[in-house]
Amino acid sequence: MASSGRFVRTLSRVQVAGLALFVALLALTSGCDTRIGNGMVSTSTFESLALTESVDQQAIQILSDKIDLLKSISPTTVEAVLNEQQANSFPLGTLNLAPGGRSSVLIFEANLRAICSVDLCELGTCQLTAPRVQLHYNDVGFEEELEAAGVGEPFPTFSQSVPSVPVDVSRGTGLGGDRWIVSYEPRSRSLVGMRARDVGYRDVANPNDPDDSNFGRGNGLVMSVIISGPEMQSQLGLATQPRITRIFDLGPDSSPGSNKHRLLVFFAREVLREVHVLELEAGVRPVRTNLAPGGGTENVWMLNGQFRRFGPAEDQPFMTLDEIKLLTQEVDVDIGSFQPIRVNTDGSALVFDSESSQFLRLKPLSALDVLNVPGKFPGQGLVEVAIETSVIEDELGSRGSALEFTEAWPHPVRQELVLVEERSNTILAYDYTLPANEDNARQVINSIDMTSNRRDSSGSPAGGVLINNEEPILLKAEEDILKNRLMFDRGRDELISINYETGTVVIIAKRAAFTSLTGADLTDITYIKHTGVEQPDDMQSVRVWDSSSSSLLKVLLEKVLEPTTSITNTN
Repeated sequence: MASSGRFVRTLSRVQVAGLALFVALLALTSGCDTRIGNGMVSTSTFESLALTESVDQQAIQILSDKIDLLKSISPTTVEAVLNEQQANSFPLGTLNLAPGGRSSVLIFEANLRAICSVDLCELGTCQLTAPRVQLHYNDVGFEEELEAAGVGEPFPTFSQSVPSVPVDVSRGTGLGGDRWIVSYEPRSRSLVGMRARDVGYRDVANPNDPDDSNFGRGNGLVMSVIISGPEMQSQLGLATQPRITRIFDLGPDSSPGSNKHRLLVFFAREVLREVHVLELEAGVRPVRTNLAPGGGTENVWMLNGQFRRFGPAEDQPFMTLDEIKLLTQEVDVDIGSFQPIRVNTDGSALVFDSESSQFLRLKPLSALDVLNVPGKFPGQGLVEVAIETSVIEDELGSRGSALEFTEAWPHPVRQELVLVEERSNTILAYDYTLPANEDNARQVINSIDMTSNRRDSSGSPAGGVLINNEEPILLKAEEDILKNRLMFDRGRDELISINYETGTVVIIAKRAAFTSLTGADLTDITYIKHTGVEQPDDMQSVRVWDSSSSSLLKVLLEKVLEPTTSITNTN
């Protein structure tokens, strides 16, 4: 936690040499700590990140652009027309869909309702001549796939407000398993799973031929409707179809002999005031894997979803909102705005209740647990307070406005979960080994360092179009790099890194560094993935998806030692 007598100031890279010389002179005269007035100056360095200064490669490169994306969907449309066409794309997740089983980012183009994948070109292994973007389903193929599953939706889409989640589902003992991306189709209110098929699935012989029977019908990507909106309504005994707000991967069912995988499903309060477990089970289904004349039918591994009910009459949900309200003692409960994250010690889901301003843990009960919880059954949920309101207020200050936690991820070293609070521009860490009645949260990044004290290592002006809202809007990377987490500030169009040890925020690249390449007015990075280290210069290789230009960009970073200067009041 930050001390009230401590002020941290970070310097730009151009000041590093001067600072080092100054510190060396001070050390020679004092032999140890350096005191100024009533304070003490101490210096140290930490490993940070900056755009590479390699003479061999540009720090930011375009691997694919809007034309590549739209051309894969409409190969016969001339580029001049595509250039004038607006694209609205966002990522769904990462799957091994590229040649040779390499990773690709799965992209949904919402205007054309098409599902594509873009080769991440990990560690520069892409062939320059190979197409970087593959079409899997166009609007017609997407619609046909839902129709085959009994879902009559003429304009299917995917939700961006309900994040897609990756799940690893077993096929059974000794049969391996598959990585699935589970996404929400809001118009039919269905859950849809997608996975790569190693041996191909409705392969397209010529991706430039829209008359190919398999064009826009899979091309290596298997789609499976896990459960439709009408099926949800029927299984849950509702008068109307419920609207999903969040999906959470609860992990495999631990029951002996079970191959089922569990999702927690959260619903809009106006229809269903319950949290339910959806059990996924893989099974083979006869499917035409080649739609060309004479094409055959094969057994393909698909997913089926069934809501699990509890109790003697099998009529109880995983948890009701009334149970949570009884714990929080508030008028209502709202746990639908924060994407839950797993607590590794017990497999519980950490959720944020915006009504009580508390973090809660939803824990599935084991057969041993239920002995101490009357009225509950194995697999059912128990709710307990994780972080009390008072602890959050101690870190953020008492606030009149509601709190808004938007991002979360595991700390790379500690048994903590890192939490981003958007309204205060603060990043906290939750120690999940401590009970709620202890001080189990601390500041990682304070508001001043996030908004005003960012260290600028970008070496470039802001450029581009001014943004009225300069309040940080943060999106996290999927991995850490050298005890730093990359984030994109969508409010300021800045790629930044945060350092866990020092609480320092460093600007990696500003808007102009991206827009000068993409030609877009703004930058909107919605996906950040570390793909490894490139030689010969040990460069950290990162891939980002810019939804503003519908481009996949390669960002090369190098390790730099940055100084941290602190002035501590000794009074």
